[in-house]
Amino acid sequence: MEFPIGTASGFLNPNTMSDEDWENLRFECEQVFTPGTPIKQSELFAGRLPQIQKLTQRIRSPGSHAIVYGERGVGKSSLVNVFKFIADQNAARIQYVRVAGVAEDTFTSLFLKVFKRISSESPDGKRRKVADYYLEKEITADDVLLEFEEFSASVTPIIVIDEFDKISSRRVKEEVAETVKLISDEGANVTFFIVGIADSVADLIEGHESIDRAVAQVEMPRMNDQEIIEVIHTRIRGLGLKVTEDALWDCVFLSKGLPFYAHLLGLHACQTACDRKITLVDSSVIEEARSRAIGESNSTIRTNFDDAIHSERKENIFFPVLLACALAPKDVSGRFLAKDVATVLSDLMKQSYGVPAFSYHLDQFATHERGRMLEKLGTTRQFRFRFREALTEPYIILKGKESGLVTPEIEKKYGPTRQRDLFSA
Repeated sequence: MEFPIGTASGFLNPNTMSDEDWENLRFECEQVFTPGTPIKQSELFAGRLPQIQKLTQRIRSPGSHAIVYGERGVGKSSLVNVFKFIADQNAARIQYVRVAGVAEDTFTSLFLKVFKRISSESPDGKRRKVADYYLEKEITADDVLLEFEEFSASVTPIIVIDEFDKISSRRVKEEVAETVKLISDEGANVTFFIVGIADSVADLIEGHESIDRAVAQVEMPRMNDQEIIEVIHTRIRGLGLKVTEDALWDCVFLSKGLPFYAHLLGLHACQTACDRKITLVDSSVIEEARSRAIGESNSTIRTNFDDAIHSERKENIFFPVLLACALAPKDVSGRFLAKDVATVLSDLMKQSYGVPAFSYHLDQFATHERGRMLEKLGTTRQFRFRFREALTEPYIILKGKESGLVTPEIEKKYGPTRQRDLFSA
């Protein structure tokens, strides 16, 4: 049975809405649910209080910096994007600069991007971009230090280097680490946030040992059930719509803790409601949203999925095995065991499967021919597996729902425990 959340005033009345009203509401959905771009408004950023507190502490401590790391799709860029609004109530005191690393970046090209976004007063009294002074020369760590020492003590520069993992040069990463350490040692009034996809700081930044004391290590884990619910519920209520508890739990199951999919499902759910001209998002709306989300998922994920399950033989178990991997219980790093896959696979296929029956498939999922869906970790008899791209996992479950393999019984057994009265006092 479904119970709508929210029955007080402030909700839209579908009987009084014109076609233009529904179109305007459909547009508003795209402004609050943003699966394709980082969140930019602090009031829309749900959860993540421990990470916010760590970053706030860095800004308030001279010479302190942070490295933000985690899987793709967990909200790293969104966290630093909204931080200029939530770090200090007086946003005028914060000069926020964000640049993104690319494979071919050198130390000079990286900091030229930073300096293009910072102005200083030249000897003739005019303001110029700091980059203008470095167009014909190499930038050194000392140059970076001297530029930031020029900042007034009343202004806090926050420099975000996003997508740091994309920089291919190990030497460039080492130089950045050395620069951050130098700035920290000198106590310059600037805070660096280095952001990237990694399992650890060591994986993200070379020379990390030299800056261990100067940086906070801020891991961005997947969201828990309540955080995913908050992401969706806050926005749906803000649009003037209502949502049932079952619909929210459907989204939790399908999102697998990734805010990208929470936004994707929320967007299509609300737009489906607009197309139906209703103001209640229930499980039937989520079903249609799920179908729409499959069509708008990342093309690389779709291609890799198709490669992974392709077979000339009609009777094959590539898809059920891959789905069992997505549903299998995992540790905090997303790793799972073959024996756990066997349990899920047996439930999906309604017959007993031992590990030898699909060990070949697991190995194949780690090959280029099968889209490199999985990483194989560890040593013989102690192998663990993990999805190479976290965003792949919810997509596989969406396809499992579409195929009918993920039945209500499977969802109940391997999905979240659905507590009732989510928002009761």
